[in-house]
Amino acid sequence: MFTELNNKKLVIGVSVVIALSFLLLIYLQWGKGGIGGGSMGELARVNGHSIYMQDIKSLYQYYKEQYKDSINNENAKQIEKQIMIQALSGVIQKVLIQQEAEKAKIHVSGDQIFNSVARRKEFRTEDGNFNIALFQRLPEAYKKRLEKETEDDLKAQFFQMILVDGIKLSDLDVRIYFQEKNTLRKIRYAFVKVNEKQQSELLADNKVRMAAEAKINKILQIAKRTGNLVGAAASQGVKVKTTDYFTFFGRISDLKGDEIRDLEVEDTYMNAFRMRKPGEISDKISLNTGFMVIQLVGQKSPDWKNFYKELYKLRAEYEGAVKQWVFRDWYTTVYQNAKKISYLDKYFKE
Repeated sequence: MFTELNNKKLVIGVSVVIALSFLLLIYLQWGKGGIGGGSMGELARVNGHSIYMQDIKSLYQYYKEQYKDSINNENAKQIEKQIMIQALSGVIQKVLIQQEAEKAKIHVSGDQIFNSVARRKEFRTEDGNFNIALFQRLPEAYKKRLEKETEDDLKAQFFQMILVDGIKLSDLDVRIYFQEKNTLRKIRYAFVKVNEKQQSELLADNKVRMAAEAKINKILQIAKRTGNLVGAAASQGVKVKTTDYFTFFGRISDLKGDEIRDLEVEDTYMNAFRMRKPGEISDKISLNTGFMVIQLVGQKSPDWKNFYKELYKLRAEYEGAVKQWVFRDWYTTVYQNAKKISYLDKYFKE
């Protein structure tokens, strides 16, 4: 079922890719100055649903805790905005999934809602039992709001489970996963960087970006014709770098052992690494920070003796990754088709 999918995507830290891809969507569409307006405390509207400061408070505090060791006087404002964007993106995702669950008419019973509320730690006694007396003393309005929030959360959870429930992998799928995870590759690459400060929201009509793309197109044209990426890049004043052998799950380094920041593995160029023959040259690769062409220098096959020893673990691991891919692809479509207005930027004008 998923062999074709395997042929299009390589396996990396999928949760990281999902997060980065979604935050990029937020940045591209909202991050450089949303539409002015919004009521007091309103950060965004998604399909008519308003999101306020209090809605992102818990996620904001969580991310702030993660960043606390990185914040100083010089970067405090920039990191605060990054934290706000991350928290807002998380709430937007929750809202959109809940809206889709409503459209799908997902039903949650009263017992399921009650049992979920009863498991919340604020209603548990020291011995772990549900403190029903404490719950009953709560104001009726608070209980109704809590039950409604719990119902919405459960509907979203059940909807996500249904979305990926039928995903099962064949032995061939798992074999491809094992091969991609453990194959060692050595590459050389030409990278034409675009300074983010010179860009305008990374738009396609940006002159700086267009000039960089024209240069990489020329390099690619010459390299495809001659098979010589080094010479093609040199003709355009670009120096080619060469890596050590690496896997997608390991550190990518140059010959000096320094980590290559340019090669942060992203969805946009995973397929370039499906090259099989040394000397093969990839198509043009578009990154957030510029453009790249890759040439495969060498490749080492995995040790297949370990495949059957790890088969059960590999199947569970890869099935989880594929489910995340399926959900990400579905969610990206939902996000792109949603009606979104952001007021986030007004909080950072000063």
